[in-house]
Amino acid sequence: MTAQQILKKYFNYDNFRAAQEEIISEILSGTNVIAILPTGGW
Repeated sequence: MTAQQILKKYFNYDNFRAAQEEIISEILSGTNVIAILPTGGW
């Protein structure tokens, strides 16, 4: 199951917010990641 499919199935969202998909892809590829994103905004 892809990250996009999990997002839709469990959270009922069609798309990730800006930068989220890139961050998740890096994590799933085994890269160490630190991410700081604003909350509560589009």
